Amino acid sequence: MSATHLNPGTDQQVRPTGAWLRLSAAMAEMVVDLADRDDLAVVCAPNAGRGAPGCFLPNLAQIEIDGTHLGSVDVNTCNPLRSGDISRYPALWGVLAHEAAHARHTRWDPPQGVDGAQVEAAILLEEPRIEGRQLTRRPVDQRWLRSSAGKIVLDDFDPSQQMDAWQAAHLAALMLGRRDAGVFTDREVKDVEQAIALVLGAPLLRDLQDIWRAALATGDEDAAGMLELGRRWCKLLGQDPEQPREGSGDGQQGNGNPSGNPGQQEQQGQQGPAPASPLGKAVSEAVRAVQKSEDRKHSKERRAAEQTAKAIADAERAREQAAKVFNREPGGANPGGYGGATRIVGTRRPLPAEDAMARQLARQLRNAAHRERATTVTTSPVPPGRLRMRGALAAAAQRAAGQMPTAEPFVQVTRRQVPNPPLRVGIACDVSGSMKPFEDPIASTAYVLNKAASHVTDAVAATVIYGYEVRAVTFPGEAPTKVREFAAVDGCHQLGAAVQALDIALGLYKPGAARLLVIVSDGRYSEHEKRAAQKEVTRLVKSGCAVLWIALGEAFPLEGAHLVKLDDPSKAAAVIGQAAVRALRTA
Repeated sequence: MSATHLNPGTDQQVRPTGAWLRLSAAMAEMVVDLADRDDLAVVCAPNAGRGAPGCFLPNLAQIEIDGTHLGSVDVNTCNPLRSGDISRYPALWGVLAHEAAHARHTRWDPPQGVDGAQVEAAILLEEPRIEGRQLTRRPVDQRWLRSSAGKIVLDDFDPSQQMDAWQAAHLAALMLGRRDAGVFTDREVKDVEQAIALVLGAPLLRDLQDIWRAALATGDEDAAGMLELGRRWCKLLGQDPEQPREGSGDGQQGNGNPSGNPGQQEQQGQQGPAPASPLGKAVSEAVRAVQKSEDRKHSKERRAAEQTAKAIADAERAREQAAKVFNREPGGANPGGYGGATRIVGTRRPLPAEDAMARQLARQLRNAAHRERATTVTTSPVPPGRLRMRGALAAAAQRAAGQMPTAEPFVQVTRRQVPNPPLRVGIACDVSGSMKPFEDPIASTAYVLNKAASHVTDAVAATVIYGYEVRAVTFPGEAPTKVREFAAVDGCHQLGAAVQALDIALGLYKPGAARLLVIVSDGRYSEHEKRAAQKEVTRLVKSGCAVLWIALGEAFPLEGAHLVKLDDPSKAAAVIGQAAVRALRTA
């Protein structure tokens, strides 16, 4: 990384907001281990870093990271505190590890009045030195430092630039110095070393190597030692150590370009890309080799992290949809983005027969959730309990033989009442056009199911209708007083979203309760709708939730659901109750 990240060329400060603020806070928590310091703040946001990919501000005890290097990863899904998540953005994390290494190991400043090319050279030598120190303390950071060096620190290198001795030496310190620090391997930079030797000559390159290797062994607070190495570096390259290097800028340590990397110059008046120089080609190939090596070694971990992040993002979207469904304000969730009615068209008073069926079904549901008393059998050598003659004779024989009796002839049976688990019932009613002939039976069945659950102690139920949208009919724990009537006119089937909403509202996926999902539909879905719904139903079935599929006519239920054919709505309580008992006890 260039000198600009230790001497930022701008005072511009970026303040993170929203997801960037959350990411910055998580980085600040993680940097405690990276830097072995608990006083550091981290700012990560687009265009932070004050002109560099990252920078460390010692006076503020603050690290700034340019968030644009997050790449295509959505910042809203980033959580470094989640195991494996940083595998999705290794280059960005490598910049943080590099700046943390500065925060921990760069403990020197040039003395007052000392300036010139010697300071620039000393700061250059500091780059591989602090990474070597970091790897000595935390070898696990090699992966991140390799990623940042390959993708951020060196990828703005201009391969067409013809280099002079100073620029080639600069590149040697950045790449060959990192090799000796343990970041790169000999094989990865072998061609780069040969290309640099063609520019500098092998003897000069060996002398420069002695200097950066001496820097790797220099202490964190040895300012005099680093400046002496900087002076030696300048003298070998024919540069006056006391004078600013030509092209380095007015008082700015660097090499004449914002990134600080050699060869990054604007091509004025040039038509098309210039052919790469031998050194430029070697550097580009080395960078690609490092990146391919990291991608190959950690691709499995990165894919797993991406899948985890996607699952978490999907779950968050599902929670947002559920919040829209069970919102007391008018409206519903429309996950498909379609237009349509999906509405309640009216209400009516329940018929006496419907209330009677609800009470009958409530008894069935109580039986379904009922647990038999647990029986425990214990034996003992003394009362209480029932005497078993076989055990008594065995004990007598043992005593007659002069042995310590081990037989336990008394048997006691203890029966204890097992508390019935709470009951959770989710009801999803299809209001697509194919259900038009069954509008009244659907409304009646939904009322009976929800009313029955309200009669059961510790039971919570909720009902939704689904078509173009998913809309709540009764909210969790609400006892209906009227039958809500639907208009079955929609041309879409958002069953997957309906199941998600009920699951989140009622906890159908969570163990610890008797859980029942009831779907009233004919199952005439498109392949896309069927796949989405099947995924959610399968997930609930595997978690132990029973699923009933009530068919009022010909139906095509999903796999894992217990089909219940309801030809006569007047027998709904008995038919559904019996099916619920079977489903709950076999779930």
